[in-house]
Amino acid sequence: MTSPGNEPSSKAILFVVSSLAPGGSEKKTVLIVNRLAAKGYDVSLAYLNKPEYFLNAISEKVRLFKVDRRGLFDLRALRRLKSFMADNAITPVSYTHLRA
Repeated sequence: MTSPGNEPSSKAILFVVSSLAPGGSEKKTVLIVNRLAAKGYDVSLAYLNKPEYFLNAISEKVRLFKVDRRGLFDLRALRRLKSFMADNAITPVSYTHLRA
């Protein structure tokens, strides 16, 4: 997602994962968000619940949001995520479904 001059786009990018548990998908997601942030992208990472194993591995340039989902169908959590997205002008979303 770069503009014609190989500059990062101005759009915010949000990655959503179930947790920051010690696993391969979570580790790859952390590596991706850190790399994108280092290249100047506006990157956010939302996670639904604990564990937070990789929390300290996430760059300070990445905006973090703990959704704190309670139960499988938590409408309050969905509203919190929607509000976070609106507050940070986020429209593109990448969701990594690990364990719902």
